[in-house]
This record gives sequence, C-alpha cells and structure tokens, in this order.
Amino acid sequence: MHALRVGRLEAARATEEFRYACAEARWNAARRARPELDALPALDRHALVGLFRTLEKERLEATRKLVLSRHFEQMPRGTVGEMGVIRGEIGRKRGHKPVRWVMKNAGAMVQRIKPVMLMSPISVAQFLPPGSVAFDLLVIDEASQIRPEDALGVIARARQIVVVGDQKQLPPTSFFDRLADDDADNDFDEDDALPAGATAADMESILSLCEARGLRQRMLEWHYRSRAPSLIRVSNAEFYGDRLVLPPSPLQLDPDYGLKFRRVPGVYARGGSGLGRQGTNRIEAEAVVRAMAEHARAWPELSLGVVAFSKAQADMLTEVLELERRRDPVLDALLREGGAEDVFVKNIENVQGDERDVILISVGYGPQQAGGRLEAMTFGPINGEGGERRLNVLFSRARVRCEVFASFEPGDIDPGRVSREGPRVLKRFLEFAQSGILDERVATGLGADSPFEEDVAAAIRALGYLADPQVGTAGFRIDVGVRHPERPGQYLVAVECDGAAYHRAIWARERDRLRQDILENLGWRFHRIWSTDWFHHRAREIERLRSALEAARAATANGIRVRGANHGAGRAQPHGEARVAARGEAREGQLDGRRDDSLAGTHAMTRDAATADAAQGHPNLPPPVSPDGDASFALDHLALVAPAYVRAAPAVHSSLEPHEAPATQLAGLVAEIVAVEGPIHLDELARRITTAFGRARVGKRIAAAVEHAVGLALRHPAGLVRAGDFVMTPAQAESPPVRDRSAETGSLLKAASLPPVEIAAAAALIRAESGAIAPDELVRATARLLGFQRLGPELAEAIRQAVE
Repeated sequence: MHALRVGRLEAARATEEFRYACAEARWNAARRARPELDALPALDRHALVGLFRTLEKERLEATRKLVLSRHFEQMPRGTVGEMGVIRGEIGRKRGHKPVRWVMKNAGAMVQRIKPVMLMSPISVAQFLPPGSVAFDLLVIDEASQIRPEDALGVIARARQIVVVGDQKQLPPTSFFDRLADDDADNDFDEDDALPAGATAADMESILSLCEARGLRQRMLEWHYRSRAPSLIRVSNAEFYGDRLVLPPSPLQLDPDYGLKFRRVPGVYARGGSGLGRQGTNRIEAEAVVRAMAEHARAWPELSLGVVAFSKAQADMLTEVLELERRRDPVLDALLREGGAEDVFVKNIENVQGDERDVILISVGYGPQQAGGRLEAMTFGPINGEGGERRLNVLFSRARVRCEVFASFEPGDIDPGRVSREGPRVLKRFLEFAQSGILDERVATGLGADSPFEEDVAAAIRALGYLADPQVGTAGFRIDVGVRHPERPGQYLVAVECDGAAYHRAIWARERDRLRQDILENLGWRFHRIWSTDWFHHRAREIERLRSALEAARAATANGIRVRGANHGAGRAQPHGEARVAARGEAREGQLDGRRDDSLAGTHAMTRDAATADAAQGHPNLPPPVSPDGDASFALDHLALVAPAYVRAAPAVHSSLEPHEAPATQLAGLVAEIVAVEGPIHLDELARRITTAFGRARVGKRIAAAVEHAVGLALRHPAGLVRAGDFVMTPAQAESPPVRDRSAETGSLLKAASLPPVEIAAAAALIRAESGAIAPDELVRATARLLGFQRLGPELAEAIRQAVE
C-alpha cells in the first residue's frame, strides 16, 4: 500500500505484486519451519534423479535374478515317485509316454519344475487331466476370441483369474455356429420356461461372460505398440473414445514413419471378367511386392508383415512374391533369414495377435476395369457383421510404419449404400492415411500449464528456437516441445518442468524414470528443468538449456534413427544403404521398435503351501546351486542327498570311571553330545560317554549313571527333549535332521538306533521332493536317503511304523 501511495507501483500491477508478496511470505514461513528447505538451491537434483534411475534399473535386474534363483532353489531333487517318472522320461531315447500320461502321473512335480505354463484352452483339455495340477493364477489373454465353454475347463483348474481382452477386436470364429444354425429350430414358444438372465451359452466370449457377471474391470489405457500416434489414431477415435494414452512422436511429418496411403492403378478380378484369378488384384499385389523389395534394401532392421483383406488376395501376394524372390537375392535373403521376427503374409482374419515394425496392407477390392471407379461397395469380411472389429485389429498391428495399398480413392466409398459399419470405418481410415487429418483432430501446442512453463518457453524462443507448450494428447503431454530449426515437422528436444503434470504423478518411478524412458524410447531427447533451480539460478539454467539444445541439434543432424526388431539380430546386411538407418546416431534419439520383454518369464507361480513348508523344513540339507547361476541347469545335476552323519567326540581328562564322575559333569557331556548327534538313542549316548572317559565297554553302572545324567539335563531350563529311548534338543525335535549313515559301521546301522522322528522327516522330504509315491517305494527311498544300502525286514518295519 505504501508503494501505491508514493507512486512506486502502478495500480494495474498491484494485484500481481500482492500475490507475489503472499507467495514469498509463505515460502519464507516454510523455510523457517523446515530448515532443510534452505538446502534445496544447493542440491544437485539431476544427480539425485540419475542415481535413482540407475538404482531402480539395477533393482529390476536384481529382482529378475532373485526370482530365478529362488525358483532354482525349490527345484525338486527326488529320484523316485513322480520325479522318477520325469527322470525316466528324460532318459528315454525312444518310446516316450504321451504328455497327458506324464501329467497324470507326475503333474505336481512337472509344475514344480515349470510353474508357469503357456497353453491354449484346447491344449489344457488335451494334456492336463482333471485333478492333475492346480494353478494359483490363470491369465486369459485374447479373451474376446475364447468361447465360455472353452475357457470354463481352464478356470476350474485355477484359484484366481485375470481376463485380458478387447471387445472391439475379433470374436471367436462363427464358422461352426453357422453350420449349427442351419439345422436349429428358431421357433420361440412363449410358454417355454426361460432363465432369469443370459447363460454362459448365450455369451459371445469369456470376456463377455465376465462383463455380464459384473467382475471388476479396468481399462488398460496405455498403447504400447505404435511408435507413431497416427498408427492408432483412427482406432482411438472410432473404438476407444479417445481414451488411449498415446505419447507424442518427435517425427510429425516424416515420410518413412506413421500411416501412409499408396494409390495404385489396380483392377479387381471378378468371376468371368478375364482379368485374372477370381477375387484378386494382381497389379496391387505386384506393387506390394515391389514395396517389400524396397523394404529389404532400405529398412532391413525393421521387421515386416503383409496383410490382405481376403484369402484370395493373400494367396496372390504369396504367388507374386515367390516369383520375385527368384530374381531378387536381397528380397530372398529377407524372406529366408527373416531376422528376429519372420516376414508373414496373412489375411485379415488371421492377423490378430501378430505385430511387426512395418505392416503393408493390400485392400485388393477396387474397380473392375482399368481406369474405372469403385462401383461395388463390397470389401469381403469388412461388409459382414463385426467388420469394423476386423479393421480395428488390422489398424493396430504396426509399430513404426503402416502403408495401405488401394486401387481407388477413399472418397469413392459410399457408406450410405451399405448397412454395416465396416465400410464407413474403412473410408475414414483411408482418408486419414491419405491426408493425415481426422474429422476431430487432436490439438497440440496448447497454452502452457503454468507461468513457470511460460517463462521456460519464452527463454527457449529467446535462444532462437520455436517452442510449443503442451505437445501431445490429453493422456500424455510434453510440457514444452522444441522444434528442429532445419527439419520441419520434427521436434528437437522435450523439455519437462516439475510443474502440475510432474506433481500429479503419484510415484517417483513414474515421475523420474518411466516418463523419460517412454519419451527416449520414441526418439525424443529429454531435458529436465527444476523450478527451484530456475528461480534461484536462472542464468545458469538457461545456459544449461542452450547447451542441451545445441547437443541435440548436433546429434540429430542426420535425423532420428529408427531401430526395429531385427536390429542387431546377426543377419547379414543386404546391399544398399538403409535410408532411415543412415539418418542419425544409434546412441541417441533412438526409436526402438522391439517389444519390451525385460520382464518375460520372471514371475514364478506360488507353490502349494504344504509343499513349500515341507521343502523348507530341512535347513540342514544343502540347497541345489547351479555352478554358473543359470536356472536352466540340467535336472540330472539335482539329486536329493543328505549330509553325512557326524559323531560327537568329547574329551574327558579324568582318572575316574564314568559312573564315578559327578552327575553334573555327565549331564554336561550329555548336552554336548546331543547337540551334535541328536536325536540319539540312549545306548549310543552311553557309548559316547564311555569312549570319552577312555573306556571300551558300557556296563550296567555306566548305563544307570547316564540315565540319571539325562534326567538332570531334561530338568535344565534350556533342557533336552526325550521321546522314548531317544534324546534331542528342542530344535532337533521341531526340525529333525536327516543324515546319511553310509560311511558308518556298528550299532548305528541297527534299525533300533534310528530315531522315528528322523525317519518321518526323511520320508516327508522325499514326498516333497518326489511327489506322489507308492508306500513300498517310499520305504526303499527313505532307507537309501538315510544311507542304508540293503533293506532288511527289521529296517523296513521300523521305517513303516515311523512313516505311518
């Protein structure tokens, strides 16, 4: 107010200055309450975030290895029972048993060895007999293509299910339904009793059934496959209500990137037209094959797939391709060696589940005479029920580029002449591929999200660059995108501030690692500006920003390199220089077309609780360890063995006879011997004490003295436990050791000297490590584990009684 009165502050700026003063007062109050805030200006947050990113990635790698290690530790080591079946099948040279027989007779141990199984519903019914195995978790993928009756048998084998699918993509095939419908009686009798609601048989797929039954749902909004938003934009608008999160691409107008349209002067041959095989377009097929040959020379590091609208056109493509590969060794090398992902030619009905870096689409349908216009609004399966769902599958197969070959203009399609949605969606897709414009284009370069971002954008413009605030779609916007000064349609750097978008992220992983990783994976150069650094060291941050822009400009002088699934696959490079691969450095600004398989195969299923407890209840048994830490270590290197029996050897320096020694001294010797050899028979205990005194024979008086000493030891606070004629420590009673007596002689090999608790523990261990086992085989295996080479009647009876 004083500044206003004396004229130092204009009235128009009073409100802004008041808000600034209030904010500064709150900041100073916070600094007084939290002195550690004063350290913020001196804190190198870039180094701190860099350390976090490094440790986070190391933690993920360490977790992968930990899961593999723990799975290896729980690998069954038995040689009998179910494990005997498995080892026998592994050792066979011929005449292997059917998989179903193995799963019926050794399913539990197969699951211990391979806890994660990837199977189709038909394979489950064929190979897994009911009751042979049960799963903690079942994940049903592509659930829109699985009928309820096919999935229910799999669901019955699991305790929990996760169903993943897309109702906007292909349903299960209806071929057999049409055959059944021809014979079905469609008459409806109103007097027939009907259930209150739809049954499983009424549902199209297991995904439909789960939705109808009200299972909890969550939409997976992140679209991970397409590296260019244009590849999925029509699907996002038509099928998903623009709810998919599509990170923006730094390449806005690159001719080798995104969705492209190619018009060819093709002719569609109908029956009796004399223009070729019925239902094909040879001219269009030849254009597609020429594009494949061009791809083999220009983009060998990008995987390739070809999709036709009909099977007839797919067959024509294959025929033309086989002829061309004989004349073109580069194309032949691409088809023979393939790379990380083989080249495929498929029709639209069979492409769901496939993806490639580059997809070439042959519509096939078109004018029926040279130079003519499209007359028939017939596009094969696109005109049928669910044709738009087939298109949605097709639209989402490409990662880097999709080229559509058609023999007509998009405007030639008249959706008003057909009743289905497919032709209308096709027209919109072709129009977008040709023009790059949708009816409702998503705007980019909106206003800044905060005054901080406005200030940063202004500083970038002052450095001579064009800056667009809020680049991208509503699901994923970059705070400020800096345009490349020499390459129209290409962004140079993504500048991110710690503004509203940064603070909306809940987790540090999302804020400081994932977002940057996603952008860098798409080819962006990333630069972070912290608000505290900007406010306290503005000049320094502007200089750092200028250096980052210049470095990005130099690194992308030849463009952004596109890396695909075949990059580094070991295939010899074909002749000819890759147009895209030659336009940038591999180290920076990469656009990785490979799937992220970093977490594949690392999630092991939880074992049955009883099995886990039994296997972990014997800490004295050494866990199996792979020599090189590899979890694929051969099964025949794993064997169930027990540690050798260890005798106690206490020494007594006394001229007294054992029975003349003080009872307390004998009680101490008892505790010392039991700690090493327990559980131990009283007679063996007396022999150890007699030997400790240098005597050879146990007499009645020595036996009585030992019995008295055991009584004293049992009454001690940290005393021993007695079970019949056997003495042990409490820990040994809770988890009895299992010991190999094969190197022992004398009385230790008598059946009467075997502690029943040790026999029971050995049998439990064999069951845990071998699975289901016959009683007689269990007796023999227990004797072998305890070190007995011959099974006499007394030993067999002792083992049977302990096991029972």
